[in-house]
Amino acid sequence: MRILHFADAHTGLDDSGPIDRQTGLSARLTDYLDSLDRIAEYVETQDINVVVFSGDAFHVCRPTPTFEREFAKRINRMASSAPVVVLVGNHDMPGAFGKAHPLAIYSALHVPEVHVVDRPQLLHLETHAGSIQVVGIPWPSRHNVMTSEKVAGLPKEEVNRLIGEAVAESIQKLARKMDPDLPSILAAHLSVEGGDMGGGTPVGLGTEISLPLEAVALPQFDYVALGHLHKYQSLNDSPPVVYAGSIERNDFGEEHEEKGFVVVELGNGDEDDLLEGAFTSVEFVPLPARKFVTIQVSLDGTDPTQAVLQAIGERQIEDAIVRVIIEGTAEQAALLDETQVQRALKPALRQAVNKRIERETRTRLEGMSYQEMSPYALLGAYLESNGKGPEECEALMKAAEELMMEVAA
Repeated sequence: MRILHFADAHTGLDDSGPIDRQTGLSARLTDYLDSLDRIAEYVETQDINVVVFSGDAFHVCRPTPTFEREFAKRINRMASSAPVVVLVGNHDMPGAFGKAHPLAIYSALHVPEVHVVDRPQLLHLETHAGSIQVVGIPWPSRHNVMTSEKVAGLPKEEVNRLIGEAVAESIQKLARKMDPDLPSILAAHLSVEGGDMGGGTPVGLGTEISLPLEAVALPQFDYVALGHLHKYQSLNDSPPVVYAGSIERNDFGEEHEEKGFVVVELGNGDEDDLLEGAFTSVEFVPLPARKFVTIQVSLDGTDPTQAVLQAIGERQIEDAIVRVIIEGTAEQAALLDETQVQRALKPALRQAVNKRIERETRTRLEGMSYQEMSPYALLGAYLESNGKGPEECEALMKAAEELMMEVAA
């Protein structure tokens, strides 16, 4: 049995770039849709039996009708070849209880072979290769895991801990209901300890809900298909616990990450082996995501413009999203011919120039340099310098003080 696992489409996150005259869609939106088209083509041509999408179809829970239409086209295309399991991710999840998420339309219209998971549940799917069980766990927001009364007045860290425990218990309960003679996978959109959030930042340093690895790597599962972390990574071997990563680079934090999807094969093609749910292989299939390019230049010579132009010329920037970071003194920056720099960056799809200028003199406020002032004092000086009245300053300062005390606690 062959399973295609992908996640974090974030349709609509970036809608910039030139507009295609035939489709009316922007270049960056087309990047995301092209990746979905390549996945759909793979499903159609490579004998995929089940498709698992592990959450975050959109970047906001209220996408435009255009974003919904384009995502639906690709999901329906995949569903014409194999059952598709679609999880609701944190970006898809509405903030208020009772509000519909943008994927609810599939269930309301009973779209064939599209199974939307917006609550923990066990699915039994029939495929061309036989039956398979899928435990689906959407993003564990507070309102879809436990009642408000149970967590009222508790600190956020305690609430997150309770939610994590509730989710882990749901996974165990659903796993106990599975038929041990059938292939079984867990599909979830959440943070698992041991994962890399990108840039080397481990799960657990933030304030969001996270589960220990042992809560998902249960022996009842042949594969664990995760979404939420945008970097492709495998956290465990038996069973394989895999983040497919996002299908397109979303920002410069993902500049060096390869994007794609995962193909999982259970069994070796023998009927008996498939019934036992034997695991065979996991393959990462890369997608040609848009390049992000960072160019850093230190202005340490006599010709700042030439230094920047040379740095740009040494990189492949055609159709890429480019940022140029220029470091130097104010005097050097004043000699920079920005018109030439912008001309050199013209082959890029999008570009930005960020100057980091070394200031030789320090701003002084009431006889003190800003480096010597506390954040609270700096805020007060900033508000006064921007013409805020005494009453407004007092209200803003009080709110800032409460926020600082909350963070310190």
